[in-house]
Amino acid sequence: MTLSAFFYTIFDNRAFDVVLGAAIAIFFAIFIEWLRKPKLVQSIGDITDIRPAAGGPITEGRSLHVRVFAKPLPWGTRWMLRSPALQCRGEISFHHLDGQHLFDRSMPARWASTPEPVQTVGVQNGTPVAVLDPHKLLTPSRIDIATDEEESIDTVVRFDNDIDGYGWNNDAYRYGWRNPAWRIPAGRYLIRVTVTSGGQSWNDIFRLINDVPRADFRLGPATSDDKKNVQRYLRLKASKGIR
Repeated sequence: MTLSAFFYTIFDNRAFDVVLGAAIAIFFAIFIEWLRKPKLVQSIGDITDIRPAAGGPITEGRSLHVRVFAKPLPWGTRWMLRSPALQCRGEISFHHLDGQHLFDRSMPARWASTPEPVQTVGVQNGTPVAVLDPHKLLTPSRIDIATDEEESIDTVVRFDNDIDGYGWNNDAYRYGWRNPAWRIPAGRYLIRVTVTSGGQSWNDIFRLINDVPRADFRLGPATSDDKKNVQRYLRLKASKGIR
């Protein structure tokens, strides 16, 4: 049998047609499921100037956020529905500009739209009296993000005349809003924000500008070298089996 006759026999075989059709169907099913998976992107979020009611732990402050956006499907495929990102949780690691960790662990993140871990128990002299709510305090901060919608993650705060900033999450309420475990001295740093949902994770890196007056305290975009420094340091730690 000649080579051409051999190939003609294979391609003329109905079994081959069935197998090929099944393979194409499986490929497209997998592709569509991959396409429908949630996709989150991060960017620098809003700055919130804080002026709480009298009698609180601070007079005024500033809070920095990272925006997390659930991207819609590409144009031309929007007849399908992209799955929402469910039960998203976040964590933040703080780094020096050379990539090394500022702290020895990552900080569990708090979603800005979730309830504060406090409850009002009464009114005294016309001012609501609030106490810590243990249930809210111990419950991890999680949230669902629907396609084409966004949520914000709290990152760092700075209060009154402080030159130090503080990482902000629910634990801050235990310490009069200044958690010593996440005290960030004056300077410039990098923060790496990671969001996880359904076995997927997304991360991005930003610069923290904390060597300026509070009015200029902010997040900025990380440079390509900043990102390389953090990634290099994390790879080095992973190679040594260090978390």
